[in-house]
Amino acid sequence: MLADRDEHVAREKGLAALAVQSGEEVLEIGYGTGHSLVELARLTGTEGKVCGIDISTGMQEAALNRLKEEGFADQVDLRVGVVPPIPWPDNSFDVITMSFTLELFPLDEIPGVLEEVKRVLRPEGRLGVVSMSVTPEGQKDSLLEKTYKWMHQHFPHAVDCQPIPAAQLLEDAGFTNTYREDLEIWTLPVVVLVSKAGVHQLFGVVGDAINPLVDAIRRDDRFEWIHVRHEEVAAFAASAQAKLTGTLGVCAGTVGPGAIHLLNGLYDAKKDSAPVLAITGQVPRDDVGSDYHQEVNLDALFSDVSIFNETLNSVGQMPRLIQQAVSTAISRRGVAHISIPSDLGPAKVENPGELSTAIQPIAEVTPGAKDLQKVAKILNDAKKVAIMCGCGCRDSTEELLAIAEKLQAPIVHALRGKDLVPHDHPYWVGGTGLLGSKAGHHAIEESDVLLMVGTDFPYRAWLPHDKKVVQIDIRPEHIGKRCPVQAGLVGHAGSTLAALTEHVDKRSDSSFLKEIQKRRESWQKSLDEEADVKRSSDLIHPQAIAGIAGELADDDAVFCVDTGEVTVWGARHMKLRGTQRYLMSFNLASMAFAMPGALGVQALDRKRQVIAFSGDGGFSMLMGDFITAVNFDLPIKVIVFNNGKLGLVKMEMEVAGYPEYGTDLKNPDFAAIAKVCGGGGIRVTEPGKLQGAIKEAFSTPGPFLVDVVCNGEELTMPPKIEIAQAWGFSLAKLKEMAISTGK
Repeated sequence: MLADRDEHVAREKGLAALAVQSGEEVLEIGYGTGHSLVELARLTGTEGKVCGIDISTGMQEAALNRLKEEGFADQVDLRVGVVPPIPWPDNSFDVITMSFTLELFPLDEIPGVLEEVKRVLRPEGRLGVVSMSVTPEGQKDSLLEKTYKWMHQHFPHAVDCQPIPAAQLLEDAGFTNTYREDLEIWTLPVVVLVSKAGVHQLFGVVGDAINPLVDAIRRDDRFEWIHVRHEEVAAFAASAQAKLTGTLGVCAGTVGPGAIHLLNGLYDAKKDSAPVLAITGQVPRDDVGSDYHQEVNLDALFSDVSIFNETLNSVGQMPRLIQQAVSTAISRRGVAHISIPSDLGPAKVENPGELSTAIQPIAEVTPGAKDLQKVAKILNDAKKVAIMCGCGCRDSTEELLAIAEKLQAPIVHALRGKDLVPHDHPYWVGGTGLLGSKAGHHAIEESDVLLMVGTDFPYRAWLPHDKKVVQIDIRPEHIGKRCPVQAGLVGHAGSTLAALTEHVDKRSDSSFLKEIQKRRESWQKSLDEEADVKRSSDLIHPQAIAGIAGELADDDAVFCVDTGEVTVWGARHMKLRGTQRYLMSFNLASMAFAMPGALGVQALDRKRQVIAFSGDGGFSMLMGDFITAVNFDLPIKVIVFNNGKLGLVKMEMEVAGYPEYGTDLKNPDFAAIAKVCGGGGIRVTEPGKLQGAIKEAFSTPGPFLVDVVCNGEELTMPPKIEIAQAWGFSLAKLKEMAISTGK
C-alpha cells in the first residue's frame, strides 16, 4: 500500500498492523526511522519483529536510548547504514516500508534503493507502505511516476500503487476512528478556542512534541498551518499580525530548540504590547527534571517574556488553561505561553464543550470631570501648546485632530504613530527623536505645554524637563514614567480627548502653528532633495529607494521595516497617506523583523500589498524564509537596502569616537537567491533603473525581491546635533584616516 506522503502517523500504524497480521519480520528504511520504530514496536507488541535501517547516523544514539528506555531494545533491530546496500541477507523480510525525506536523500540513489528492496524482500513478500516527503520543485511528479512504474513492474502482487487516504489505510489496519478521537484534545481546546479569538493561521516548525496540534490543524478547514524555516520567523509573523490587527497572533515550536528559537520574536511582541499565544511542546511528564533528551525548563525560559506562562499537567486542565492564556494575552496585550508535554497528545478531553468563549478586550475608561478641568486649565493658560501622540491614538485620530484644531496645536508623532494621519495634514508636523524632523523637535522645544497622548516614548533626552507636561494614557504606570508631568489623565485616548475637548477654549491665535508649519515645509524640501534619484548619476542614495517605493505603493499598503539605517530612511522619506500601515520592531529594535513581519501580514490578506524594507544585514539573518513566501503563495515585495554595511552601528561607533570596525558585509546577489527560491528578483546598481525595478516588483504577481546596491557612506543626521556627538564623529573620522594610511 502506498500512503499519502504527509500521512506519517497513518503509515506507522498501518505498518504495525501488517507486522501483527504477518507475525513475522518487518523492515523500515528511511531518515529518522529509529523514532518511528518505537511507535511500531509499541503497537505490534511481542507478536512481530520490527527491523529498521536509519539513513541518519546523527539520530541513531537518541533512537537507541529511547528504545531501551521504553523496553523495546530486544524487539527492535535498528541498524545504521548507507543504502544501498541494505545490511541484511537476501530474501529475509515479509513486509517492507520505505520513508524518504527527499531534501536529505539524494534522488539518484532512489533506483538503487528500490533494487535493494527487491533483493531483501521474500518472493511472496509484500511492499508495505511507501512514504515520500517534500521533493524539490518540479521533480515530485516525475519521481513518483517513476517509482510507481518500477513498483508495478517488480511487485505485481502489491496492492494498487496509488496514494490512498489515511482513513482508509487505518480502517484496513483495524484502527477505525481511533486517530480522529485522539485528536479531540487538540482540536477543541486549542483550535476551536483560538478560532473564536479570530485566529485562522498558526506559524511554526513541526516537531514530534507538537505533531498532534499540527495534525489537528491539517484536518480543520478553518485553519492554515504556515510552516516556516525558523521558529523566530514564526514568532515575528505572529507578532506582526497582532500589531496590525490588535487581535491574537499564534506561533508554535516543538520541545527544546524549537521553543528557544521563538524567544526573539516573542520579546518583540512583549516590548510592543502585541497579544501573542506561543504553544510549545515539552518532554513527557515522567521525564521532566531528568535532563531528558532536548529537555529545557520552559517555565523558567518563558518567565520573563510572558504575562501568562503555564505547563499542562493533566488533560482536564486543557480547556480552562487555554482559555486563560488567550484571554490574558488579549486583555493585557502581551505574550501568553502554554507548554504541553508530548505524552498528553494522544489523550482525550472530557466535556470539551465546556469551553468559555467570553474573550473581552479592556473596556474604555474616561477620567472624571474634576481631573479633566484641571488639565483643561493648564492647556487654556498656555500660549503655545504642542501635542505628541503615539500608537495609543490608533482608533482616535478624529478626536486627536479635533482637539488640535481647537488648540491650534501642532501634532508631533512618535515613530509608532507615523501612520495615524496623512503626512500632508496641516496639523501633522513630523516626528521627534533621532529619526524625527526639525519641525517636530522645535514644536516640543518652543511650546509652553506639551500634551502627550497614547505614547510611552522612551528617549528622555528628546522630552522636556523644564516645562509643563500633561499626559493621557490608558495605563496609569505610564503617567510620568519618562519625564515629569504636572497632571495626568488615565483613560482611553479617544473618549478622554473627546471629553477634554469640551473643556478647552477655542483659540484664534494660530501663529505658533504657522511658524512650525513653515519649519515643516523647509524640512520637507530638504528631504525631497535628498530623495531625488537624479541627484547622482552613479550612486543610488537610500533615501530615493524609500521615496520611490512610497510613491508607487497602494493606498492601503502595509510597510514592514527593519532596524538599522533603513529605519531612518523609512521614518523620514515615506510619505504615508493615513490609510497605509507602518510596522517594525519598535521597542525591541531587532534586526530581521521586516520580511517575517511581512509574511505574517500578507497571510491575513493575500490581495493586500505588503512591502518589506530590509537592510542587507537584517535580511541575511533570516533570508531562508523567502522560500516560505513562495511555498505559501504570499506575494510579499522585499526591497533590500544593500549598502554592504551595518550602517547604523557604524554611525553609532563614529559618534562615540570609535573608528569603524567589524561593520562591513560581503553580500551575495540577493535577487539571484530569490529566483532560486522560486520567486521573482531583480538587482539594481544604477539610479536610472531604480523606479522601473520597483514598478516591476509591485506589478508582478507572487513574491518578488529588489536588491538595491546603494551608497554605504550616507550620513544620517538627527534633527539636532550635540557638541559631544560632533566631536566624537570628527575624532572617529581622524582615527579611520590614520588607520587607512597606516600611521
